[in-house]
Amino acid sequence: MPNLSPQARNYFLANYAVALSQGQTIRGKAIRTKTIENYLSAAYQLFYDRRIDYTTVETDYVEVILKTLRDYESVPNRRAMITDGMTRWMSSRAATASPDSAISAINDWLMIGRYAGLRKSEWCQSSSEDFERLENWPNKPSMAFIASDFTFLGANQEVLTGARLRADLVKYVTICWRHQKNKQNGQKITFACDPSHPAFCPVRAALRIYLRALRLGVPAHEPIGVYRTPSGARRFITDTMVTSFFRDAAAATLDIKRTSSDIQQWSTHSL
Repeated sequence: MPNLSPQARNYFLANYAVALSQGQTIRGKAIRTKTIENYLSAAYQLFYDRRIDYTTVETDYVEVILKTLRDYESVPNRRAMITDGMTRWMSSRAATASPDSAISAINDWLMIGRYAGLRKSEWCQSSSEDFERLENWPNKPSMAFIASDFTFLGANQEVLTGARLRADLVKYVTICWRHQKNKQNGQKITFACDPSHPAFCPVRAALRIYLRALRLGVPAHEPIGVYRTPSGARRFITDTMVTSFFRDAAAATLDIKRTSSDIQQWSTHSL
């Protein structure tokens, strides 16, 4: 990389650190931050030996990643991250499943959760036939997202409804968190479409979730984290189902036996 800028080298190594943290190693297993720092030190030594500048940077992206990893490792009883390989595996499973199946529904919430860091109470339930309510609120509304929490916008950020709710027209989704653990109730965040990667686009996933809820006849006050059973019944996504799907993905892509205790590192908290 002698002809690139020091900032470009820094950015390259930051991506290298991310890859290592996700298990893109010879053994196919994630490694701890201290080991990643050793790998980076070897890269820096190579630059130094070749008299290539790697210190003149405006933004130290490597340190941004390392700080994130240190913070992550300091969390007690933390869950394992969902890797890119796991995401691709789950997406491929959903691509061949019915659009209203449990696999497709869970995968759609995964695609939003990758950006929004969703808590399990915001999109799935403990029971497939009942949902959690905000007991201290008037009329005890749903704790999880309902249809009115999603607003879809066009290219000029105009609100789209009805027949205009199409993948080719919807460019943004604004999600309202009516209730949050941090008490920032009513917070709204807008997410943009990713047309280059439609399978991993949070906006298209949100649209599929919304339209699925309409097809399955979800009442306006009930959660939209639903799917259709093989017998045709509408059911809520449960945290047990999600955890099982995540663990299947980890076993399939990270060379971990499904019966291994290591598989328990993945749950709904992994988002």
